[in-house]
Amino acid sequence: MWKTYHTKDLTEKYLFKFLPKKFLFDFIETKNIWFSRADQFGDKMECVRISDLLQEKPDYKEIERRKLKYLISCWHVANTESLAFWDTYSYNSKDRRTVAIRFKRHKLTELMREWVFINDRFHIETTRVYGKVEYKNLVNTNNSRLNNSKVKYPALRKESAFEYENEFRFVIQLPRPYSGNGFGFHLRDICPNDYDIIINPLLNKNEFTETKLELKQKGIENIQESVLTKWLNPEEW
Repeated sequence: MWKTYHTKDLTEKYLFKFLPKKFLFDFIETKNIWFSRADQFGDKMECVRISDLLQEKPDYKEIERRKLKYLISCWHVANTESLAFWDTYSYNSKDRRTVAIRFKRHKLTELMREWVFINDRFHIETTRVYGKVEYKNLVNTNNSRLNNSKVKYPALRKESAFEYENEFRFVIQLPRPYSGNGFGFHLRDICPNDYDIIINPLLNKNEFTETKLELKQKGIENIQESVLTKWLNPEEW
């Protein structure tokens, strides 16, 4: 079963995942929500504990071993999409965040709860929790402030510099290291009515039109116009 954390006063309605088209197509084909192993993220402070940081020299190897026990799915929680989360540049156009998946928050959490048992391939001691990330001062600070940054679930805490992300996470905490780089959590009966697809409004006219056509050619009809279209007019320029 899933536990909840830091959700009591949550007012944001939607969960957004900004991603390249290839990952959208994978999601539609497999009906899997991808959970990355924590060591695959670029943030060195993932899953760090305050007790680690209070040491004169943290046990870095132990921190990295701990990350192997965490599988995490990251989402942006908000009432509307943010311009800051759309890629404006990428070394490879195929890796650019050209689309976003948008779920109503209550719908995705409901689906995750509904299909937990068909994804129950882990040890009985596994902990599953979801909620909004708490942002705390973890670097360039003193021990007193570190002690005030303790939370129940370290995977649901990040350095305060990342607060703009307004992140919501689903976390699977395992009793032993996971051998793969991640895990696809299968939502068996998910249908297009459960979520919307938004196309990056920062794309130029040709890119936007081609992306929209490609989605429709693949039978994707649940396309929701970006709230930013009013100002960015991607079909015009």
